[in-house]
Amino acid sequence: MAKLEVKIYDRIIPKEDLIEDLRRVARKLKKDFVTMYEYHRLGRYSASTLQKRIGSWTEALKRAGLKQAKARFVTDRQLFENMKRMWKRLGRQPKNYEVRSPLSEYCIRPYERRFGTWINAVKWFVKVTNSGGVKSAELKEESVPANHKSGRTVRPAMRLTVLKRDNFKCRLCGASPATEAAVSLVIDHIKPWCEGGKTELDNLQTLCSKCNAGKGNYEV
Repeated sequence: MAKLEVKIYDRIIPKEDLIEDLRRVARKLKKDFVTMYEYHRLGRYSASTLQKRIGSWTEALKRAGLKQAKARFVTDRQLFENMKRMWKRLGRQPKNYEVRSPLSEYCIRPYERRFGTWINAVKWFVKVTNSGGVKSAELKEESVPANHKSGRTVRPAMRLTVLKRDNFKCRLCGASPATEAAVSLVIDHIKPWCEGGKTELDNLQTLCSKCNAGKGNYEV
């Protein structure tokens, strides 16, 4: 059995101690940036504790003097093509809370940064599609990029395997439906599928819906 480690979830821990432990993990990794997943593995506390006490993971990195994650640039066309895929799969207009994995390739943030709100993005999508800017013909089934050996969808058997391996708990904050009925678990690609991450056990993790939404398309 793998070596077990104790995680401290005490919310009264001084912020200075949290930040110093984040720096310690960075030194151990010999990196100037630490992902939430790396801290989850090597940190003395939980990544969610830093998020809650400091305000956000980005702010924690900033206070620790570490570099922050940079979102990859996404074009309007990529956002609209993603919206088309969601629209087709649902058979209706997607709602803002549905803009997340596995339905959407992107989280809602790129849409809000570009268009202000999700509904504004939908209005622009409809306008551009109706004007012929984006072909409104029936979409082909989503293809697998050349650099992928597997599709994005996590099949039920693999999903159950990942959930069992992770003890039906979020690997970042430890939340579980067993202790909190409102917790919803999803299977996440550690390295985003759209960035070449494979749909294999080593690249999959269990996250609660909140941590998954916060992670977006970053590798954490």
